[in-house]
Formats: sequence, structure tokens, C-alpha cells
Amino acid sequence: MIAPPRRTELLLEALGAEAGFRDALLGDLAEEFAALAQTDGVGAARRWYYREAISATPHLLGVWWRRLRLRDVGNLAGVVLASYVFWAVLAVFFLAIVSSVATALGLPQDSHFLARSGQLVPLVGLLLAAVGGFAGGRIAAWLDERAPLTTALAFGVVWSCAGLSVGAILGNTPVWYRVSAAVAVLVSAVLGGVHRALTAPRSSLCSDGVWI
Repeated sequence: MIAPPRRTELLLEALGAEAGFRDALLGDLAEEFAALAQTDGVGAARRWYYREAISATPHLLGVWWRRLRLRDVGNLAGVVLASYVFWAVLAVFFLAIVSSVATALGLPQDSHFLARSGQLVPLVGLLLAAVGGFAGGRIAAWLDERAPLTTALAFGVVWSCAGLSVGAILGNTPVWYRVSAAVAVLVSAVLGGVHRALTAPRSSLCSDGVWI
């Protein structure tokens, strides 16, 4: 039987839906894909599979959401917080390197240098938001192998909303910049989760959705 696109399957599995529902859905998609590949060609079958994968994503997320319990919510919150702490450490390390390079080059600095390094030029700030979002999303996915892509999405949603809220309260940046930075964090966090889901070493998937 002709196998469906493996990367797309991995992303659907990474949403963390209940194993029975997930396996049944992926099995049905695989059978239909093989049948279409025989009759209409592999190219047409792949396009069909991609459309069906997009349609199935909300259902898989819904199954993941409905099986959440209070303990799961606590674990998810812990993962999101821990990934933010890890990301913040990376950000501080990055800014320390920037400061060291600036010192070595003899560039003027003051008490607001580190803050300005991410906000003086909007493009630089958005780039840092995207890099930080990607790193945070990937770390979140790494910390929760049962639903890596969903957890990365949760990280992006929480911290993009937090950034919008803090920016609105402080009012020290333009609205367009706050919105752009929030979008950059959200999109890059999801991409970080996608990267982790596609590159994590794995051999098989056990019944509770953990790669072993």
C-alpha cells in the first residue's frame, strides 16, 4: 500500500489527540490515500491528503481539549512557564553577547542599552520576537512529547497575549508593533513545535501518545 505523506502524519500525531481516535482517523486517511493514488495518481492523492489533514486538525484538537483534566492543565501550565523561563535565559544570554560585542567595538552604552537593543529598530525587535518564539515553542514541544505541537501552540498563545497586555498597559510602543510582535511570537512558536515534531528521534508511538 502506498504510504501517505509521513511528515503530515507526524504533525497530526503531534496534536496529542486520544490514541484510539487518532489511530482510527489516520488509518482511514491512509486507506483512502492509497486508493486515490491508484486511481488518480500520487500527486492528486497528496493534495487530497493535505486538504483532509487541515480539515481534521480542529477535530484532533477538540479531542485533545475534551480529554484535558485539572492535572493536565496544571502540567500544561508548568510546561509553558518552564519553556518561557528557558527562553528568557536564552534571551539574556543573547543580549549579553550583544553587549559584549558592542563593548569590544567601542560602541557607546548606557543603562537602557539592553532594552534599546531590542526596541530601537522595529525590525530588530520583531526578529528577536520571532527567534524567541521559535525557541520557546521548540522547548515547550520538547518538554511535552505527548502533544508537542499543541503545547507549542499554547506557549505562543499565552505569551503573545501577555505581550499584548503588557504593551497596552505600559503604552510605550505603537499598536502596530505590539500586534506584529504578538503575531511573530505565535507563528514562530508553532513553527518551533513543528520543527520539534518532525525532527525528534522516535521509533514507535505508545498508546498514551508518548514517543519511545
